[in-house]
Amino acid sequence: MSKKGATNRQHLTISSHCNNNCVFCMERNDRKYQNIYIGNTGCKEMTVALLKKILPRLNNRKPIVLTSGEPTLAKELLGIILLLKNKGFKDITLQTNGRMLTHMDYCVELVKAGINSFSISIHGSNYKIHEALTRTCGSFQQTFSGIENLLKLKKLFPYIKIITTTTVNKLNIKDIQNLLKMLIIDRPLINVVVLNPISLRGNALIYSQHLAISYTDIFNTVRQSLSALSIENNDKITITDLPMCINDFYSGPSEDISLTDIKLNQQRLKLKAGEKSLKRKECMKCAYYNICAGISEEYIKIFGWNEFSPVITNH
Repeated sequence: MSKKGATNRQHLTISSHCNNNCVFCMERNDRKYQNIYIGNTGCKEMTVALLKKILPRLNNRKPIVLTSGEPTLAKELLGIILLLKNKGFKDITLQTNGRMLTHMDYCVELVKAGINSFSISIHGSNYKIHEALTRTCGSFQQTFSGIENLLKLKKLFPYIKIITTTTVNKLNIKDIQNLLKMLIIDRPLINVVVLNPISLRGNALIYSQHLAISYTDIFNTVRQSLSALSIENNDKITITDLPMCINDFYSGPSEDISLTDIKLNQQRLKLKAGEKSLKRKECMKCAYYNICAGISEEYIKIFGWNEFSPVITNH
């Protein structure tokens, strides 16, 4: 499994609309976290004119991710991508549920405009599981078709990077082995398979008793699935946000962190994405203390601290 740290990426919110209704969505009931640029202007989606105004805040030497809620719903998406490309952005990722990618001609337009990396959300190996989570009929077939279209395009444009992201929860945890087989063994051209624990805010917090699963259970399930599939040391797999004391690799936090205060022997952190994160006094002994993002406050309320213990090294 991958030992990648957090990447220094810029996230550009493109649209506040989405054509899925995911039960674990961290934004749908928590919009204040989803919108840095659009929210400050009162706009519902990014436009070329608005992007021109905020371009001075962006660094064209850093990767940029077009995200939140569903970017392909933005009317001026192609123009936005072209503007970024013309301003020198060389690493442009589209984060999408992939439903619009069922149209091959649209995939081609996106690539020609400047997208060189696609991050596609897929949450099950079949429509029953995926659509139970997206709560949108027909979404699985469209997303799956979109992935297949990108795999065809990759044969023509080998530089295209295809990433899949899966939010792991109680409803799909037993399907992880099937999903990994589908994405890694059956489709080797996929570059990276990302597994995310649910982020406990928005819908995910409301339905946490039906969705939340411990980090330990996630890691053990993935490890057992890889063993059953005879997959060893596969660098295509990344599990985000699991601290080093849970797993034997470090995947890195999804966002940078900053220290805010200390309370009740727990060091309170604040993630840029808006979540509060904690470390306790025992964590100070850990070899990975300085690079660990800590644990979500809401996660600790549900699962407690018992599964976490400091990693002590001899160095």
